[in-house]
Amino acid sequence: MKKLILFILLGITSLTISSCKKDDSTEDGTSQYYFRAKIDGQDYEADPRTVQAIFLLNEASITAKKELTSLNNIFALSINPFNGEGVYLTTDDSLVLHHLTYQGENDRWTATSDGQGIIEITKYDEDKQIIEGTFSFVGYSDTTGTTIQVTDGEFKAGPGGN
Repeated sequence: MKKLILFILLGITSLTISSCKKDDSTEDGTSQYYFRAKIDGQDYEADPRTVQAIFLLNEASITAKKELTSLNNIFALSINPFNGEGVYLTTDDSLVLHHLTYQGENDRWTATSDGQGIIEITKYDEDKQIIEGTFSFVGYSDTTGTTIQVTDGEFKAGPGGN
């Protein structure tokens, strides 16, 4: 069920990114949104046009893609229930659905539910629906049994990407 929700979220994200344009740029025309991390020590930076936040009911989701047209190299962070600024850990609690996922070229890694995934929301503007924070996690692949270490993650995201 969790995987189905993630795939639906990724599909909505792709449609929203391609159809929504909002002026979320700074005065010099560059994006105010960003999404960066290290994957096993290697730098990852998303295309700012793909960085977005979606708020639905009591859930917050942040998604980003390395390249606008790619179906891979995608991050999806989900916080449910979302209660604003604070620290959110992955857990085994069936009422708490915090997800951190990275879809690479040939595999997908998801934070295990034993608290090894963390998202910290440092700023949240409810009116503008802009969210900022940091994240890290150990991702596990159900397909290959491999793990990745995602560190130094940071983001600023808002509605519709840029």
